[in-house]
Amino acid sequence: MPKLKVIIADEDPMVCYLCRNYISGIYGFTVTSETHSLSSLKRELKNLTVDLVLLDAHMDKDLKLDGFKGLRSAFPRVDFIVMAKTGDPFIIRNVICQGAFDCLIKPFSFKRLESSLKAYRTYNLGLTTRDSPWNQEELDKMMSELANTKVHPLRGDLPKGIQEKLLEKVIRCLEQSNKALSAKEIGGIVGISRATARRYLEYLLESKLVSAEYPFTKIGRPKKLYKLVQKQ
Repeated sequence: MPKLKVIIADEDPMVCYLCRNYISGIYGFTVTSETHSLSSLKRELKNLTVDLVLLDAHMDKDLKLDGFKGLRSAFPRVDFIVMAKTGDPFIIRNVICQGAFDCLIKPFSFKRLESSLKAYRTYNLGLTTRDSPWNQEELDKMMSELANTKVHPLRGDLPKGIQEKLLEKVIRCLEQSNKALSAKEIGGIVGISRATARRYLEYLLESKLVSAEYPFTKIGRPKKLYKLVQKQ
């Protein structure tokens, strides 16, 4: 099966970086581009063949909402998963009514993003790879599986004990370092305890956004060092 092509569109380069690294580890997807404005997104959509856009609802002053409607109209074969900074009912209702495949409220967990992408793959391939006519039973089965995939595991917040702002500080610390760092070193730079730093680093490791190294030492236990996984 071909990989589904994704554009990440968010004003925050760090969000793009995190999403790209995580999506690169999910089977069946490839990130073709990152954009940080509505105008650059439109240029990319005109020049690239894309299946899905991971779109920040607040880009270019909330897209003025009509901006999203315009994207849907101009690129009807492209689907959108919308990321919103708040659960504002007006924004959520509008993007869903205007055809968003899914809506993620920031900060969302990477498991939530993964579930949304897997649901989208089921949806996309179910529609685009079929040649024979649907019967009602088959269509109901696909729609039921899609609903279960999207809704059931999607309890989208960051896990208990992980705060978005502090997570960003840990990530930026790793990003600015030219070498792998220990939990103690990161704690000292960020201003948190080694135990707290380790908790955040292990969350990033589990999310496949950092890798761990165990350099050889002749004396004592080897230190566990962490570094950001590079973009692919």
